[in-house]
Amino acid sequence: MDKTYAGGRVDKNYVELRAKWEPLYEVTQIKGDGEAHPFLSPDDEYADYETWDKGNLDLSVLKKDEMLQGEYLREALKNGLKLQKKFGMNPYKFGLVGATDTHTSLSTAEEENFFGKSTSVEPNKHRIEPPFVKSKLATIEGY
Repeated sequence: MDKTYAGGRVDKNYVELRAKWEPLYEVTQIKGDGEAHPFLSPDDEYADYETWDKGNLDLSVLKKDEMLQGEYLREALKNGLKLQKKFGMNPYKFGLVGATDTHTSLSTAEEENFFGKSTSVEPNKHRIEPPFVKSKLATIEGY
């Protein structure tokens, strides 16, 4: 909460700009749900809905528990209240939306007519397997 994603300092200017330019959070989409994570909300049986937390898209960087705090809505809401006490403004007071976020230009969100999130995962029996993007850097064996 004291540092930005890029490692900068969280100060009043940062809080004000964040509140101005990020008024909306896409809490759920095809690639998963960003509301909660079971590590952060262990008593919530629904905190593991559609969680994809193995790593980045090509799995060259695996997910670690300490990364999760900055990646989920509930934590942002809690941190926003703390920052509001400190700076007088809540940078995480935003609206929520759920969408498909597809990159195929197809509106096919119905299960029986679903063509995937991007052209790389259009219908085939292996489309759900990680990594989303294959690279030489992938670190999980078998992918």
